[in-house]
Amino acid sequence: MINEELKARFLAGECTEEELIALRDILKNSPEEKQELFKEEKLSDEFKAQFMPRTQLMLAEQRMQAKIREMKAEQQAEHHAHIIGMWRRAAAIAVVCVLGGLAWFYLQHNPISNMQMQVVMASADNDTTVTLPDGTKVWLNKLASIKYPKEFDGSDRKVEIDGEGYFEVTKIRT
Repeated sequence: MINEELKARFLAGECTEEELIALRDILKNSPEEKQELFKEEKLSDEFKAQFMPRTQLMLAEQRMQAKIREMKAEQQAEHHAHIIGMWRRAAAIAVVCVLGGLAWFYLQHNPISNMQMQVVMASADNDTTVTLPDGTKVWLNKLASIKYPKEFDGSDRKVEIDGEGYFEVTKIRT
């Protein structure tokens, strides 16, 4: 049985360690005493928490840990989303830079010439023969076409052909 002095000392927070152990033992062995003590108005929530059944404490702790894990997972997800967003922006900038560099490189090595181009198309009925400015002969099959400059620039002899054609290329005179 819990005496009134021990109860008053406990509620005032003045119990020694030995008195706390004795009080716990009494409450553990006497459900009636426990019931009576919990009915008192002056009993603080801290006191109830100290004598709450162990399973309830464990459940409360598990819920709290689950909430903490959930909050950490949300923080990590936000952090990962931020990092992924940064990498996407960096990748987009890199793609633009690479494409710009490739365009610059292409234009440096393949300047757009102001040369006039000739276009010859073979009809649907006949094959056509074309002699290019350097003396090369081209036989175009039906419906084929060839596009070439009026004059070739140095040793570079580029033509565009659509369809089928046969070439008899002349050597470059040096």
